[in-house]
Amino acid sequence: MHINISDIPEEGLTLDYNEEPLTLSEGTRVEGKIGVSLRVLKAETIVTVSGDVNVTLGLECSRCIKEFFYPLSSSFRVDYMPLKEIGKDKEYELKGADLDISFYKEDRIDLTELIKEQILLSLPMQPLCSPDCKGLCPKCGKDLKVGPCKCEIKEIDPRFEILKKLKG
Repeated sequence: MHINISDIPEEGLTLDYNEEPLTLSEGTRVEGKIGVSLRVLKAETIVTVSGDVNVTLGLECSRCIKEFFYPLSSSFRVDYMPLKEIGKDKEYELKGADLDISFYKEDRIDLTELIKEQILLSLPMQPLCSPDCKGLCPKCGKDLKVGPCKCEIKEIDPRFEILKKLKG
């Protein structure tokens, strides 16, 4: 979905819609449609897009590698400026406030890319199917959530590994 900057009225736009499932990244699958609620305001050439995204994702647990459903709700605010306002012959130093600014070309903003970006930014670094997921046995690969395995794992601090040779 796109917004034409010239079509934004003085009082702004309010958009509520369901976005079709997007291709996000490997190991991340969108379940159903993405609920999007946006408020778009324009002040001269600067366009502010704020809103909420609601989606259910199919993620892979980083401990047991099983897929699970993860409901995600994210609020955001992004300011857009025209790309031509940046002079190509000068160098600019980015400040903290500049990190929330995006740019548009040719009087258009691609909302689909904005929604995709906001979902990816809201993903957990290490998704877990449950906080107490025990993961897989490092020796045999059995899912420890199902039950304990019969492997005997001796945890030896690698710093003391050399001392084993002295014993013999």
